[in-house]
Formats: sequence, structure tokens, C-alpha cells
Amino acid sequence: MRDYAVKVALNAQGDGVAEFAVPVKCDALNRKEARMHYALRLNDTTLVTEGYREIALDMRREDTVRFMARVPQTALWSCQNPHQMTLDIESRMDNRIAECLRHKVGVRAADVANGKFSLNYQSQPLRLVDYNPAQSLDEQLATGANGVVVPMDYATEELLNMCDSRGVLVFVLAAIDTIPLGENIRRGGNPSNDPFWLNTYLAFNRAAYYTTHRHPCVVGYALAAGKTTGINVYESYLMLKTLEPRLPVIYEGAAGEWCTDKITIR
Repeated sequence: MRDYAVKVALNAQGDGVAEFAVPVKCDALNRKEARMHYALRLNDTTLVTEGYREIALDMRREDTVRFMARVPQTALWSCQNPHQMTLDIESRMDNRIAECLRHKVGVRAADVANGKFSLNYQSQPLRLVDYNPAQSLDEQLATGANGVVVPMDYATEELLNMCDSRGVLVFVLAAIDTIPLGENIRRGGNPSNDPFWLNTYLAFNRAAYYTTHRHPCVVGYALAAGKTTGINVYESYLMLKTLEPRLPVIYEGAAGEWCTDKITIR
């Protein structure tokens, strides 16, 4: 079990309907059968859901185990009420425990549409500041901000866990900064339009997503620090939208082009 992802919708009563997906890979050289047990709890005590799934994988094969959970409206993660639950996943083979995982999970439905960001289908203003590692989080939010744009180099588990627990919104900025290289996008100019750097752009933005997407506080991504557009920016935007179509993806150098979601950030 390498990871997990959760997609959330709200039902007519306003409760969350969460679909959990757990990628599983068989490292054995022969076929293996396993039973995947799962349990989701509020406050480590109140059981929300539990059950199991059977899975059989051939040599080196991969598959995804999925299960659903209905999460009460009062337990959804938001800025005002940053509730987190405990997810336990256990794999058993031949009735023996093979692997156990425990994660803190925040269930929330985040979307961007028509230039507006919403959290749990409620309009949510974005008041973001650039993260400054020389200041405490309290100092950076003292101006009335409710979120930070965090460069990938500083997006540590410690910081993201703190934002999870405090309801602070986070946009993760990929570790790309082309501002010092100027605004010329012709051959030999800014790398944003040089196909030689395409795989680097994609790899850095993919890393920003996969290392942070489990945190409920992470509600958006910034493609790079730069002031020019180009093929690498466009392809990175499309790639992130394939991985996470509902969250906003922004780029400061878009200059009116389509490689950024047009949302209001104060």
C-alpha cells in the first residue's frame, strides 16, 4: 500500500460522500491474495465506517482498492472547523497481518468554478500571502490572511500538519523559478518555452502534487515562479488538471493566457 486518495461530494443533506482509493502493488513473484481491512473514526473513537475488500494480484501487478464512507456535515474539514479523522488500513494474507497504515484524514470538497473557489460547496474567499520561513505562521496570518503560498522546498510535513490542524489554506508552489532568467521566450531565452525543459517542469509539478495531496489544507497549486508563458507551462497546467481537475492551478506569469485558473485572490 503506497498511498491513498479521497474524492468527496456532498449529498442532499450536506453530508460528505467520500470515495477512498488505495493503490496496492504485489512485489512477490507469484500470485498473492489479500484481504484489505479499513476503518474510519472520528476522534479516534467514534466509528464512521469499517469493512474489507478482497484483492488478488499476479506477479508485480498493481490495482486500486476502493471503499466509500458517509461523513457527517459537522465532521467535514473547513477553515472554521478543521476536523480530522483517523483512517486505519490493514492488509492480511493467510490471516496474518502483512501491513498496517494509519493516517490523519481531512474530508472536504474543494472546487473552483466561474472564477470562484468553494469549500464544501460554500464560497470561500482566498486571502493568501507568500510563505516566509523567517516568520511564524501566526505572524504571517496576522494581516488577515487565511492561507499561504508555500514553495515546495518548505512544504514540510510539519508545516502542512500544522495547517491541517488550524484550517489554514495552502497553495503549493513547484520548485521552479525562472524570474532571474528574463522574459525572452525565444531560443536560448527563458526555459518556460524551451521543450528541453519540459520533463523537468512536469516532474517538479508532479512531485508537488503527489507529496502533498493527502493534506486537506492543500487546496491549490502554483506551476512556477515566473513571468513568461510557454509550452512547458501549458503542459504542466494540463497535467495537474488531469491529476486534480477540481482544485485551482495558478501561474503568475500567465498574462491572460489559459494556463492559469482565473480566481480572485486578495
